Amino acid sequence: SVSISGDGVSNGKLSLKAGASAQLTATVKPDNATDRKVTWTSSDSSVANVMGTGVVTAGNKAGTATIKATAGGQTASIQVTVEAVGKQPMTVYFKPSGTAKQV
Repeated sequence: SVSISGDGVSNGKLSLKAGASAQLTATVKPDNATDRKVTWTSSDSSVANVMGTGVVTAGNKAGTATIKATAGGQTASIQVTVEAVGKQPMTVYFKPSGTAKQV
């Protein structure tokens, strides 16, 4: 069997803010399994991209993606929810030129 763990993973779910990343770990059982090579995949890499090392990086697109770890024909998955980072407020000042004419 394969299981996924990592910082922030709870009940098969992980929440990340846009641009954040987390390290996932796949545990392959039994310890003497012949095929222990883990392959990581994401259902939507624009929401959450996963590298071969298990590092998940949230994209800039809010939503959910399923991250899968496969080894020896067994698969485990977690759901990653990405929250958009709110836009920062911005103040714009302008100074009238004083050359406007009243008609």
